[in-house]
Amino acid sequence: MRFGILSLKTFCSAALVSAACLSPALAQTAPPAYLTLGGYTVFCLRGTAGGLTPAQRVDVIMGRVEPLLGNPVIRPSDVVVYLPPANSRVNRYPVIYALGRRVVTVDPATVKASGLLETPQQAATLWAKRLQQVLPRVNWRPSNMPETKVPANPPLTITHDFAQVGGQVALATLHDKVILKLRGPQTGGMTAAERADLLTARLERLANTPAAQAAGAVQVTALPAGATLALAGTPIITVAAADIAGSGFATPAKLANAWAKNLRTALAAFPAVLPAAPIGQPPAATALPPTLVSPAPAAAPGTATAPAAAGTGSPGTP
Repeated sequence: MRFGILSLKTFCSAALVSAACLSPALAQTAPPAYLTLGGYTVFCLRGTAGGLTPAQRVDVIMGRVEPLLGNPVIRPSDVVVYLPPANSRVNRYPVIYALGRRVVTVDPATVKASGLLETPQQAATLWAKRLQQVLPRVNWRPSNMPETKVPANPPLTITHDFAQVGGQVALATLHDKVILKLRGPQTGGMTAAERADLLTARLERLANTPAAQAAGAVQVTALPAGATLALAGTPIITVAAADIAGSGFATPAKLANAWAKNLRTALAAFPAVLPAAPIGQPPAATALPPTLVSPAPAAAPGTATAPAAAGTGSPGTP
């Protein structure tokens, strides 16, 4: 299969799921929902959680999985089960990751409602093994790339080490140009890949505005313990001391200025595409993009301007 089509089936035949998922003893008022990828059923959810129906929960999970299918290379080893510390303040239940992105948290209520007579870890293992079989078969691939051969029972990583879930080095881009590189676990319990995805979406959204093309739209502010990068007055990221490890830059301010230079270059190469003005009205005035000149020396701490904040996120249900 060249591209996996994701579909939500709230009423599926028994042939698509395990008998446990269809246990008559677990009849619910809300119909069950099935996560299916390219015709393969991965798992079934029953019962509400976090105020969401099974269908709504599967919809959230599909939103996480669907972007992964654009990766032409997915290996069974890219699926990992993470077991958070027992004293975690954010989440204490197993989380399935794929390509460094959280797919689903398997808590006791989810296991019970789904009709699986296992612990959360056992259910997470079962679902992760299913994803190991399905993801490499339904992702997009060029026509000359054969389908990945998946062993019948590939090894599955189950770990307490967050650094082993994958996605520990990731790029945030704008117009396919690299703006910044993230390394290691990030703020808010995210992997570098998850945070880079958020930053890329934020950059794409902000770049297509008149304000992003104005002179001085890209700003850096040095802080006592870091530096911030902002675009058109909107915070993009706060660079902390931990971010400079492996970057080759001595201070957060120097790293932030290097990222700012990349951002200015990308903005100048691809000016914002603005919507046409309504008939009878003149087009909105837009500032010309700044002319690129030889890069200025990296700013010393305390010499730039702008607010900013890091992206946040936390594992949870679904």
